Amino acid sequence: MSGFLLKRGATFLLAATVTDNSGALVDLTGCIFASQLRDAQDAELAVLTVQPAAGWTGVVQFSWTGDTSTWPVGRYRCDLRITWPDSRVQLTDTFSLTVAEAVTQ
Repeated sequence: MSGFLLKRGATFLLAATVTDNSGALVDLTGCIFASQLRDAQDAELAVLTVQPAAGWTGVVQFSWTGDTSTWPVGRYRCDLRITWPDSRVQLTDTFSLTVAEAVTQ
C-alpha cells in the first residue's frame, strides 16, 4: 500500500489490495478488518469501515460515512488489521493519507 490523497469535502472511499509474500492476491473470506486514521500525535481522526470488495479477490474497500469537510489539512497515517479465520492477527505496513484543501468550492 502506498500513500493516498483526499480533498476536504470529498467522499472517503479507497481500495487496496492484500497480497501474500509472492505478490498473489489472497482470499479474504471470513476475515475481520479494523482500521483507524491517526495524526502524528496519535490522535484518532476516524475509525474506518473496511470490507472485502464484492467480486474481487484480495481487494478491500476503506470507507467513512461522515463529512470530511471538517477534517484538518495535513498528513495522517493508517494501517489495516486483519484477523484471519484461524485467529491469526496481521497488521499491514503503515500508509499515509494526505488531506488537502479543495480548490473548487
